[in-house]
Amino acid sequence: MGGMSLIGLALSAAAPIVSGVMQRNAAKTAAAQARETAAAQARIAEQNRGLALGEAEATSKAGAEEEQKLRDRVRAILASQNAQYGASGLSLASGSPFHVGLSTLEEGEADVGALRENYARKKFSLVNQAQQYGTQGRYALIEGDAKARAYEAQGRGALTGGLLQSAGFVASKWGDRLGAGRGGGIIGDSNSGDFYGYGYGSMTGANAGRTLLKPQGWYKDFRPKWGR
Repeated sequence: MGGMSLIGLALSAAAPIVSGVMQRNAAKTAAAQARETAAAQARIAEQNRGLALGEAEATSKAGAEEEQKLRDRVRAILASQNAQYGASGLSLASGSPFHVGLSTLEEGEADVGALRENYARKKFSLVNQAQQYGTQGRYALIEGDAKARAYEAQGRGALTGGLLQSAGFVASKWGDRLGAGRGGGIIGDSNSGDFYGYGYGSMTGANAGRTLLKPQGWYKDFRPKWGR
């Protein structure tokens, strides 16, 4: 094989395979790291989602408590107004005392509405943030899996390429050896009729065109007697 020793041939044939295996293993490691990183990101996103939902629930409770306090203050103001007007002997069902009380009640309800809206916006923002965290976690897993699959595909391709390269190298060297064998006279000399070294010769006379095994050694007495 062109002067290459068997050990050299084996090393040359194995080199692409070894390289392919190393690249495949590196790709598997990279794929595992990609999945681990994505899982860690997803866990963090889930934790943040839980915190946001918890804060949204706390905001809702705080809003309800503030609303109750505001209503209590409005009722206290109405009670104080009624007491003052009653002490003055004024009727609370008509006139100025009635309109003052109605105005106090309307202002109180307006304040309650504004308070509700404010806390509702806060809660909505936190719930929306929680949904975004959930989406981030899902996309992190999807992206991590996609990266891992790409690494694995690269690893398989590297290993397959190494195997094919090694096979091509061996086939090339084997072809060189077969070619050298043919050139060395293994097939034999067709002009002399000695094909493959077994002594086939051409017939003459009545047996022209036929091929006869030339007797060699001890079996020469079994030579066919044709043309007699």
